Amino acid sequence: MLPLDLVAIGVASAFVNFMLIWLLTHLLDCIFSHTSIGCDRILSYGKGMKLLKYRRIELKLSDHRPVTATYLAEVEVFCPRKLQRALTFTDAEIEIENAEVRAELGIDVGSSRLRLKETWRQTAFGAFGYLNFTKNGFIEHSKNFKPEDMQACIEGKNCIVTGANSGIGYATAEGLASRGATVYMVCRNKERGEAALSAIQSKTGNQNVHLEVCDLSSVNEIKSFASRISSNDMPVHILVNNAGLLENKLVTTSEGFELNFAVNVLGTYAMTELMLPMLEKAAPDARVITVSSGGMYTVPLTTDLQFSNEKFDGVEQYARNKRVQVALTEKWAEMYKNKGIGFYTMHPGWAETPGVATSLPSFSERFAGKLRTSEEGADTIIWLALQPKEKLVSGAFYFDRAEAAKHLKFSATAGSHSKIDSIVNSLRSMAALPS
Repeated sequence: MLPLDLVAIGVASAFVNFMLIWLLTHLLDCIFSHTSIGCDRILSYGKGMKLLKYRRIELKLSDHRPVTATYLAEVEVFCPRKLQRALTFTDAEIEIENAEVRAELGIDVGSSRLRLKETWRQTAFGAFGYLNFTKNGFIEHSKNFKPEDMQACIEGKNCIVTGANSGIGYATAEGLASRGATVYMVCRNKERGEAALSAIQSKTGNQNVHLEVCDLSSVNEIKSFASRISSNDMPVHILVNNAGLLENKLVTTSEGFELNFAVNVLGTYAMTELMLPMLEKAAPDARVITVSSGGMYTVPLTTDLQFSNEKFDGVEQYARNKRVQVALTEKWAEMYKNKGIGFYTMHPGWAETPGVATSLPSFSERFAGKLRTSEEGADTIIWLALQPKEKLVSGAFYFDRAEAAKHLKFSATAGSHSKIDSIVNSLRSMAALPS
């Protein structure tokens, strides 16, 4: 359990941060909307307010040539190269040398509200995550776990786990294999997949563990994999959509899709849709478990699936992808409610995995010793695989063996899920699947 003083500090800090942003933002809206004031005064009001990213300052030189600069985090100003020599940057102000300058500040109230929502989402997510998603959160929540929930034998059941060669996927495959399941490990890299396969077979004594090589960023490879599984004429009892990616750079796949989206959204969608005939054969006990992330709390659902409308941000794209997974699972539960298949998403918490260390090195270092193990991250996946379906809610989002909220309070993300129908249509078209 976290010390009470740390909890109090975290909550108080989050609240104070939010209120300061709210008060200062609305004060500026009231006082300075469409008002001409000195450039240094504008920036002094913004000192330290790193989240006021939307502020635009119009600098007018003595010959009335307008130059628009953008006030970003830590007082960054972008301007034409020919003007840079006339600007001196300081912590709280911009000093203009040898130039007569006035600044006009016009604040968009709609933009102000948008930033306020974003600030609240990030602040609430950080505080909530620190209290719940870390190892200490798992230890605290595990006090309510029932050991008998994890003792079911699933011998004879066929399970597919994507991204199974390391981290949470590996822990999931091992956990299912140790309980007698026939496991198909879907991995992109054959060499690493073979090493993981050998380790699981050796540790569990279960030889009914198989490797399938498939790049989840390629719809064509997913179709080939589905064809191979279908040719075996076997039921699929459990599909775990675990494969995920957080690529910070903008990368386009050979099929023309942004890489994060291709793996996290389009790959998950195509895999699930193509497995439906095999899942129906296992009805009424079939289930699809998709590994999402708490990062989805920070964003609403958006139809800009490939981050094409603004400067690319890998972390935000990952969060958007995870929000799509949650909304997709709701939609699948609605669409296929009469097929005997349960659809569930879950959050593994903040776990120390190779993927996190590679994609978020500063986060991994900052929380060293506080993150969950891969096994703790996989715990709820295995729990969902083992429970009688009547205990579960199809379409729900789970965390630490319990149904969890899909939206933070006051975050204004709930209504965004109405966009899922158009997203499903887009995904079906991109994957070239029949209607």
